[in-house]
Amino acid sequence: GGLVSGQSSMVQLDAWNWEDAAYKADHGIHFRVPLMMARARGFGGFGQQGPPRDPVKEGLDKIDEFKSFLAQAKAYSSLSKPDEVNLKYEAVKGLFNKTKKLYIHASTVKQILVGLDVAREFDLDAVIVGGEDSWQLADLLKQANIPVILSQPHSLPILPDDDVDQPYKTAALLQKAGVLFAINDEDGQTRGRNLAFNAGTAATYGLTKEQALAAITLNAAKILGVADKTGSIEVGKDANIIISEGDILDMKSNLVTNAFIQGREVNLDNKQTQLYDKFKKKYSNPAF
Repeated sequence: GGLVSGQSSMVQLDAWNWEDAAYKADHGIHFRVPLMMARARGFGGFGQQGPPRDPVKEGLDKIDEFKSFLAQAKAYSSLSKPDEVNLKYEAVKGLFNKTKKLYIHASTVKQILVGLDVAREFDLDAVIVGGEDSWQLADLLKQANIPVILSQPHSLPILPDDDVDQPYKTAALLQKAGVLFAINDEDGQTRGRNLAFNAGTAATYGLTKEQALAAITLNAAKILGVADKTGSIEVGKDANIIISEGDILDMKSNLVTNAFIQGREVNLDNKQTQLYDKFKKKYSNPAF
């Protein structure tokens, strides 16, 4: 939570410790653009207490605060030997020499425009995360060379008058405009298990199967800055591979049989497969 919600690392999930796991440690700073949109509070206004809030003004004040912080951090980063170490400024120094990326969590047109403005003003290596309305700004994103990570495409549109299918079509519109994008599954309940099916939906609504697959593999690696190590099957890259008996993007036929991380086969046994085998054995017994 918060305006700056922390740092992130890129890891693989078959490791002895965090150093072994990390492809890139602490390489991202996450900035959450305020919504700046009025929302009803309580039933019929009875839940509202105190003077009316102005979410636009509050949001703009927070953005100015963040810009002021970045300006001070940039000045600090230019000092070879600062008189006093500032841990907050130290944490974001990498933004200004582009060893770190700024992940801008923005959904609406207004939020994305704020993100583009911040990235331009401070010359940052930025990525839009969420990007529900990014299709409306595809030309600007292409011009600024800022990629998009689409989150939760299996969701309703932001506004009630938007096309109900718009979240499914956004990926194809970004592809057509030449914007680099990846597809995410930012849902605490599914924990990434619907990622392939999110890409499959995008394939139904305008992407080719190859483009949809790239959106969860090579494109993601390019955006995260690790395409030289993973994201595609090429000589010299890590062998991060999954094998499915059916179409990996289709919920009806997806059946992952093998998985490899850096060439090491991963044991896919888990509580769900154990329960499946247990009850399959019991209820397939003719004597039952």
